Amino acid sequence: MMLPLLLAIALPAPTCRPIDAERIYARDLAAAIPLFASLPPDLAIGYSPAPGWQRTFHAGELQRLARANHLDGAIARDVCFAWNMAVPEPGAIIASMKKALEPRDVRIELIDQARFPAPAGELVFPLAGASVRSAAPVLWRGYVSYAGDKRFTIWAKVLISVKGTRVLAAHQLNAQEPIGAGDVREEPYEGPLLSTDALTCARAAIGKLARRTIAAGDPLFESLLEPAKDVARGDTVKVEVRGESTLIETAGVAEEAGNRGATITVRNLTSGRKFRARVEDKDKVSVVPGAAAGLIARDQKS
Repeated sequence: MMLPLLLAIALPAPTCRPIDAERIYARDLAAAIPLFASLPPDLAIGYSPAPGWQRTFHAGELQRLARANHLDGAIARDVCFAWNMAVPEPGAIIASMKKALEPRDVRIELIDQARFPAPAGELVFPLAGASVRSAAPVLWRGYVSYAGDKRFTIWAKVLISVKGTRVLAAHQLNAQEPIGAGDVREEPYEGPLLSTDALTCARAAIGKLARRTIAAGDPLFESLLEPAKDVARGDTVKVEVRGESTLIETAGVAEEAGNRGATITVRNLTSGRKFRARVEDKDKVSVVPGAAAGLIARDQKS
C-alpha cells in the first residue's frame, strides 16, 4: 500500500498531537480520529518531524488513506503531530550532572543554560562534554536522549566544587616503576573539579606504573597510570624451550617489559646471549621458534 507523503510546517500549533517516536503510527492517528482504530497499531504512516516542527495530515490525505484501507467514514479536519517541547528545568540539569560525577560529593551552581525548547526525554551530560575544569564556571555540553537513539544538543554553564579525598605522590615517581604503598598518600580536598579521572583512593594506584615522571606532591590521575606488566624490565624470568620431544628450562633476565602474548628480548643468565621470547605468564616466557631455540639448547649443554 502506498502511503501519502506528509507535509512539514514550521512552528507546531498547540493543538498538535504529541509524538514520542521516530515515526508516526496508526495508533497515533487513531488517538485523533477513531475511524483509524481498526488499523494495526504499529502500522507506520510516515516519519515524525524534527523537534520544533510539525507534520500535518490534511483531511483529503486522511480520506484517501481511509479508503485505501477499506474504512468507511467522512473525515473533515486536518490532524498535525509535533514533539512536546520545553526548556530543561535547572533542577533536572543539576541532577543529571551529579549523576555523571557519582560517587563524588559535588556542589553545582547553574550560571546559565540553553534557553531553547528541547523534546521530552532523558537529560544526559557526559563527562567528555565538560570543558576546562577550574575554579571558574565551565561550559558543559549535553543532550536530551529521545526517540530511541536520537539526541538533541543542549548546554549549561556551571560552577563545580568537589569535597572528598585526592591521592598525591609522596615523592617523585619515576616512569615505568611500580608504585608501592609508601609512594602515595591521601589528603582531604575541597575545591574545583580538577579532572574526572583524579584518583580518590590510594589503593587504586598501588601496583600500577607511572606513564611519565610525577613530581612529589602532584595529584595522581588514572590517565597518568597503566597496569603493571606481567614481565618488567630487569625481572628474572623462567625460560622454556620446547622441541618436538624435549623441554629445556633455564633462567633469563628481561631486557624489555611486556604483557602476555608480547615478544620481548631476554638475556641468558649463563651465557649473556640475547634472544627473543614470548611472554606466557607472570615472569615466564617461551622461546620464539627458530635459531634462538637452538642457541639456548647449545648454551645449556656447554
